Amino acid sequence: KGSEADSRTARGMRAVRRVARAKNARFGHERRPCGSQERFGWERKRGLGTRRRWYEVRADSESTPRVSAEPVETDGSTTKLLRVAGVVGTASAAAKGLGMVREMAIASCFGIGAVVDAFSFAFILPGFFAALLGGINGPFHSAVASAIMKTKDRNEKIEVVEKVASISFLALGTISLFTCLLAEPLIDLAAPGLALSGTQGMLTRQVAILQLRIMAPSAIFAGMTGIYFGALAASGSFVLPAISPAFSSLSVLACVMAFVVSKSENIFTGGASLAVGILVGSIVQWVVQASLVVRNKIGNPLRLRIYDVRQDPTIAGVVAVLAPAVVASGMLQIATYTDLYFASFLPHAAASLGYANLLVMAPLGIVSSSLLVPILPMFAGLVGRGDWKGLAQQLKSALVISMAATLALASVLIPLADPIVRWVFERKAFDASASAMVIPLLVCYSVGAPLYLVRDVLVRAFYALGNGRTPFVVSGVAIIANIGLDWFLTMHYHLGAPGLVIATVTCNGASAIFLHILLSRKVQEVKEVRLGKPLVALLLISVASSTLTYFFHMLLRPCLSSLAHSLLGTLSGGRMALPTIGWMADGASICTAVLLGFASFLGFAKQLGIEEASLLVNTLNQKVQRIIGVAPRASIA
Repeated sequence: KGSEADSRTARGMRAVRRVARAKNARFGHERRPCGSQERFGWERKRGLGTRRRWYEVRADSESTPRVSAEPVETDGSTTKLLRVAGVVGTASAAAKGLGMVREMAIASCFGIGAVVDAFSFAFILPGFFAALLGGINGPFHSAVASAIMKTKDRNEKIEVVEKVASISFLALGTISLFTCLLAEPLIDLAAPGLALSGTQGMLTRQVAILQLRIMAPSAIFAGMTGIYFGALAASGSFVLPAISPAFSSLSVLACVMAFVVSKSENIFTGGASLAVGILVGSIVQWVVQASLVVRNKIGNPLRLRIYDVRQDPTIAGVVAVLAPAVVASGMLQIATYTDLYFASFLPHAAASLGYANLLVMAPLGIVSSSLLVPILPMFAGLVGRGDWKGLAQQLKSALVISMAATLALASVLIPLADPIVRWVFERKAFDASASAMVIPLLVCYSVGAPLYLVRDVLVRAFYALGNGRTPFVVSGVAIIANIGLDWFLTMHYHLGAPGLVIATVTCNGASAIFLHILLSRKVQEVKEVRLGKPLVALLLISVASSTLTYFFHMLLRPCLSSLAHSLLGTLSGGRMALPTIGWMADGASICTAVLLGFASFLGFAKQLGIEEASLLVNTLNQKVQRIIGVAPRASIA
């Protein structure tokens, strides 16, 4: 038996040497019998149950060529980006869809009255923490993901997560305490116009103060959630972090439903129900993220200690990106604060801005999460390997895909702004006058959607380079310009709430241009990438698609309305209410027009030879074929 075992071992060793010689011959290297060391490693393909072997020759001499074990980016990186983006986008779509249902319930229950107006002002600070620190693609997410991607050792990754979490808990806990104690002056600072608007304004102010005090602790859980977002994204877990905001929407829905069931007419009770929903949702979201962190063994959420980080290079690197990123990535939120500052002098402007922003940010958030979540690790990996040409090419793909997705979105939102607002919100407390205030704001926000996402892609490129100062400075200048434009357009030209949105869109576009210029100076290979031709083509396509979408809806609406009344009326035996049938017919016509508009946009883009659009069309075709069972799922190499 011993001789048989030795024989098998010998045969195994000979097979290993044959594989080694084949590997060396493939890569053009000669095996060196002296002064060299062979090493074999294993890489497990996650989720596939298969293994792949690599061979590496290390020599004492630095001149000896080597076969790197590091994976090399190929031309399929754009396809990989689209594949990951599809997974994240599906999860985000589910969360955003539930968020839309939440806002529809709030609109139906409170309209654009004092409760929603007060909530718009009270949520400025908690929303800042939720969207920036705790949100997916926020500074905590970006800074932690970048730091972990640059670290190979698992223990070092755990140490980074736990150190950042401990420091953030102390800092955000202090901020939450002061927010609760100073709620009244903070509301007066954010919305000075409420105190000057008579009895209704003072009532709105008191509700906002109560809501802010209730939501103050949510800053702690938002920061922790953002840290775990980054850790999970760096470890390859995208789906649950992308869908976790749905838990927050569920908690708000539950609180609003409880208020409706109670049949209370107390405005303070209604305002408190919204605030409690936000606080409970942030806690549930943190619990979900923490459980996944424990499962993946990348940290202990309950291990919070005091660290001396003054001389810690890892934490210093995280803070170097994090501190300026809080302002840089929060330009939209800070600009929103300036918008709300001036909106406090305009009746019902704050609530109208919130509803219009939601209709754009719901689909835009899906696109943003789909692209920005996988793009940061890709950028960081290319920077770590010093592949500047690959970085420039990946940046070009990300920018073109971002413009294509957002222009396609704008091409259906702009012509359908009126029917979308009326179909989504107009019921009960939300009447026709409220719709008239929201519709022009939706058009303005839709125009600025491409600039918002392009700017965020460029900011992620700077984060991957470890440079947070440049976005910080550009965003600071843009915020100052936004304040000036807000005053000029609303107080001087009296454009009202649309003037506030126009100012924000203008500043986003200017900051995106400056960021691209500065990135081209920092990375010379970015200058060699030509974006003019695809961007002009996409703009022309969006105009054509927008026109077609408008005519699609005009043709479909009467046909589907007549069909719905005859078909549903017959099936229900005349028991279904006519307004319900009309609402369903309007929804069908809007959805059909949107699908046809998207199809025309992608068709035009593919015909004009835009490579990223062609890849996007092929990816969508493959997903549809897999769903209906036409084609088998391809294996991941």
